Amino acid sequence: MAIRKYKPTTPGRRGSSVADFSEITRSTPEKSLIRPLHGTGGRNAHGRITTRHKGGGHKRAYRLIDFRRHDKDGVNAKVAHIEYDPNRTARIALLHFLDGEKRYIIAPVGLSQGDVVESGANADIKPGNNLPLRNIPTGTTVHAVELRPAVAPSWLALPVPVSSCWVRKAPTPPCACPAVRSVVSTCAAAPPSARSATPSRPTSTGARPAVCGGRASAPPSVVS
Repeated sequence: MAIRKYKPTTPGRRGSSVADFSEITRSTPEKSLIRPLHGTGGRNAHGRITTRHKGGGHKRAYRLIDFRRHDKDGVNAKVAHIEYDPNRTARIALLHFLDGEKRYIIAPVGLSQGDVVESGANADIKPGNNLPLRNIPTGTTVHAVELRPAVAPSWLALPVPVSSCWVRKAPTPPCACPAVRSVVSTCAAAPPSARSATPSRPTSTGARPAVCGGRASAPPSVVS
C-alpha cells in the first residue's frame, strides 16, 4: 500500500498524506462475508460517556477475516480481489477456494489479484501463504503470528515487515518486532500509514476533535 504525499499548497495540506488506492480491484464487499457494525459513540449501557472523543463517522460493515485457515490446509485458493476495509489500515484479499468457499484474509505486501495461496506445513514461502514457524527459514519477514498454536493471531496482525524469525529449530523461536518475543514453533504465521494534517479529517473515521490546553482564563473583574 503506497502513501501519496501532498504538496504544502495550503496550511491544511502541509504534512498531510493519503493512502494510494491503486491496488484496489473491487469497491463492493462480498455480501456473505459482512456483518452489521454498530458504534457506541463512547457511551456505556447507561448512556454515560466512558471514552472521550468518539462518535460519528461513516457507516461501516464488518468484514469477517479468516486469520487461522487451519481447516484449509492443503486446499489452494485464488485471490479474486484486493479490497478496502474501513475497519483496518491493511488491505484485505478475497479468496476463492477450490471447494467453492469464499473467505477474506489480510493482504500482505506483494499479493496481487490472480495469485494462488495455500496453507499448511508444506506451503511455499511466499506472500499470502500460512505455515508453521518451524517451517519458515531464518530471517523471513512474517505477519499475523500466533502466540499459541491453533489460536487466532493476536500479534502483528498487519502485514508490515518488522518481525523476523531468527531461530526456527528452537521450540520457541524468538521474533524481533523490534522487541524480542518467544513464540511456540508450531504457531502459524504468514510470510511476507496515512497522516492527517488537520484535526477535522479523522472525523470521518469516528474520532471527534479534542481541545488541547487548559481552561480559558476568566476576564478581569471590573472595579467600580
